[in-house]
Amino acid sequence: MKVVIPAFTWPPIAPLGLLAFAAILVLLASLFTERDEESTLWMVPLFGLLAAGYSMYNLWGHTTSSAFSGMIVIDHFALAIGFIILFAAACALILAWQDRAFGAEYMVLILLATLGMLLFTEANNLITVFLGIEILSLPLYVLSGIHGHRAASREAAVKYVLMGALSSGILLYGMALVYAGTGVLGLEAIGTHMSHGAGSLAYVGVALIVVGLGFKLALVPFHNWMPDVYQGAPIAITAFMSVATKAAAFAAFARVLLVAFPFVYHQWLPVLWGLAGLTMLLGNLMALRQRSMKRLLAYSGITHAGFLVVTLVAATGLGLFASIFYLLAYAFMNLGAFAVVQGLSRDDEEGDRIESFRGLFFRHPLAAGAMLVFLLSLASIPTTAGFMAKLSIILAAVQAGVWPLAVVLVVATMIGLYVYLKVAVAMFDRSAVGAEGTGEGAATRGALALGEVGMGAGGPPPEMAVAAVRAAPVLTLGAWIVVAVSVCGTFVFGLWPGPLLHLLNGGLLLP
Repeated sequence: MKVVIPAFTWPPIAPLGLLAFAAILVLLASLFTERDEESTLWMVPLFGLLAAGYSMYNLWGHTTSSAFSGMIVIDHFALAIGFIILFAAACALILAWQDRAFGAEYMVLILLATLGMLLFTEANNLITVFLGIEILSLPLYVLSGIHGHRAASREAAVKYVLMGALSSGILLYGMALVYAGTGVLGLEAIGTHMSHGAGSLAYVGVALIVVGLGFKLALVPFHNWMPDVYQGAPIAITAFMSVATKAAAFAAFARVLLVAFPFVYHQWLPVLWGLAGLTMLLGNLMALRQRSMKRLLAYSGITHAGFLVVTLVAATGLGLFASIFYLLAYAFMNLGAFAVVQGLSRDDEEGDRIESFRGLFFRHPLAAGAMLVFLLSLASIPTTAGFMAKLSIILAAVQAGVWPLAVVLVVATMIGLYVYLKVAVAMFDRSAVGAEGTGEGAATRGALALGEVGMGAGGPPPEMAVAAVRAAPVLTLGAWIVVAVSVCGTFVFGLWPGPLLHLLNGGLLLP
């Protein structure tokens, strides 16, 4: 039997190869570096991310390319999502830059998770879809519990592993049924077979694949793992997962549905309507009762996942464009918000309570001002990137004739306005300023009053919240870098979105 070896081309897989090389280099260098000196290795993964980004930039503007006999495909959609993932990975490295608790293993795991996310984004075959989801998930399981001395971190890792294993099993079973019904694994080939009709096994497989990917995207009702994992994981990891994992999961979700199953569009469209509506409304409704910023931002992320699903319901070029624009705006405002939360958190991670933000403007005006920018963008206030991104989704929904979802989106945005502004009001609460202007007296009274109704929503005892308020540190240099870049991005793409719109226009249609 003659074995045919597929042609190998380097440029399409250069980003993946560079990330793998950087991870191996950091791993080998750590063998000859003392633990206290591993901070000297931080530039290696950053250069690896930069090199991967440059190789992706060189692919932009060219025709769609593929590798490994079409098992991965590199088009503008995958590249645009890839840039957002690389940006989130760079921010995760910068946020942990001055934290001695994170060593070489943190850098290696971030690089490997990023590699898996890029593969997940470019997957054009059910095999590479599953490989991508496993390569990105395994490092994230470890990163969630990397602070092993904290019970909350260990609990987050265990929950993430259990839910991840469940979702992977459902996804794999769905893929097996689709293969049984069509006899092929390539997404485009599956689409061709589905156009000629397929057995009931294939349709059951489609449903299971939607459920499996819905877990990764944290769509309601597959979202319960997300708040607990976000609260227990270190803030730098939470920030990374909130943007990069969401972007990669959405890219895979869109590619599988629009490339493999376009001819059963009317069958899965009602399901997407329900998922989008429930996710947008319940995410913000659950955020109303949160007293932890990490949990609040987790439920906010669930809501934003629902906004992204609206672009899939629209299923047009404008819808895909709106999803990219929204993910980029979300990256700026979410990474910046988590950077500020990190500045208010101690080693016990309890500074993320909303009560810790009370009177923040009178203690750290720059941090409060930056947080206000991110909250306004999350609330879709004009002049911010969040407003322009939300507007683009509404326009895509109206253009596609799915105006009822656009109405639900507006209602969910109004609920979210209260969610975010209650934090903004707390930051400018003058009653939190004590007699000497320190803000400790009222903040302490607020924390104790909060404790009267119990811990709830995963919060700590009131005395711990009081300690966090009194000892809240300023932002580290790495956090300030992320905050500064995020503030600039939020305003630039809110006030002058034209260059980005021109860059993305017409180049994001999936095959």
